[in-house]
Amino acid sequence: MTLLGEVSVVQGCISGWAGWTDRPGAPVELFVWFDGRFFGRLLADEHRPDLGPGGGGDGHATFDLPVPRALVDGQAHELRMADGDGRMLPGTPRTIHATDCADHVLPTDTPSDGEDVVMLAIARDEGRYIEEWIAHHHGLGIGRFVIYDNDSSDGMAQRLGGNPRLAGIVEVVPWPAGAFDPAEGPQRPAYRDAMSRLGRSGWVAILDLDEFLVLKHDSSIHSMLRRYRDLSGITIPWKVFGSSGLAARDDRLVTERFHYAMPAPLTKTIARQMLLAEPIMHHHSMIERPIADELRRPLYVPDRGPVPSYRSAQINHYFTKSREEWAEKRQRGRAGMPRGAPGFQRSEAQFYSHDQCIEFDRWIDRHAWTTRAALDRLFPGHVGAELARHPPLLPGTDRN
Repeated sequence: MTLLGEVSVVQGCISGWAGWTDRPGAPVELFVWFDGRFFGRLLADEHRPDLGPGGGGDGHATFDLPVPRALVDGQAHELRMADGDGRMLPGTPRTIHATDCADHVLPTDTPSDGEDVVMLAIARDEGRYIEEWIAHHHGLGIGRFVIYDNDSSDGMAQRLGGNPRLAGIVEVVPWPAGAFDPAEGPQRPAYRDAMSRLGRSGWVAILDLDEFLVLKHDSSIHSMLRRYRDLSGITIPWKVFGSSGLAARDDRLVTERFHYAMPAPLTKTIARQMLLAEPIMHHHSMIERPIADELRRPLYVPDRGPVPSYRSAQINHYFTKSREEWAEKRQRGRAGMPRGAPGFQRSEAQFYSHDQCIEFDRWIDRHAWTTRAALDRLFPGHVGAELARHPPLLPGTDRN
């Protein structure tokens, strides 16, 4: 009787299959050793459809063993796996070098390929908000913005393109309906097109115009990213902000009007461009090294990440804004969907589901002055720039 099988180490997990030549379909009990020490045993009985036709019985012959945290040190360790009669599983003994497991990514000395950060976005009729959004992130240290203009009719692209202060900072890319397959919608094709414009060094952040990055302890995005330069990307958790009870728009900045939020399970990723295979809305396809959160917990499967920690950063997602602005947002439709597709116009129920916000959150206030200073430099005519030039007086003082 011969023991067949294979083993590999992928995404923090030791995976493979095992089966006997004369007992196809019978589950195999495997015994596991690391560095000559017995670790435990497992049963190779999980299903993999392609094994049955190849002689693997009904295909219930696979196994998955999370890499033990103690072995995630980047050093060489010997893995041995055998059945109860001592027959070694093909592919073992073998040497493994683990740098990540289910709950940790080991810091490494991987050299950084640059610290510049470029912001990528697609927008339609966001002229009322885009100047604050650019100023906020420019104040955090982002020096370049690539904005895909998806058939705006509010003069957004013209205002940005006609502002000489934005030369070398903001690039507006026309993205009309004829530039992409209507069945796919404008968003993902725009991200793919951007791969040829962004370069391959530094980092890229992909945020929507209602998403604002908040740094809770760092003075700039560069100081935060230096701690994660060995990763392929870092995920930043959402905080969803509702209407804060506001029915109508006023002249205050978005970041100054809405203060009630709720946690959300989704994240956005800031990725190293040299390792980016394909940019996607939330979690990108990377070439190597896992994406992880601020606690270095890896994200192997999109939308199945760990519970957000919110310790050092978050993305304020101003999903509804005021009741008046929500109505306008519904009319604009969803950027990631073709016009006229089912769900293109958001349902009224989404307002109520995203307005269940009871957590008071003003972390973004720590960026108020850098935002207003950037507004004054880049958009001196913006109503928010006035306060940067003329800060409010303290009681009992005057400007003299």
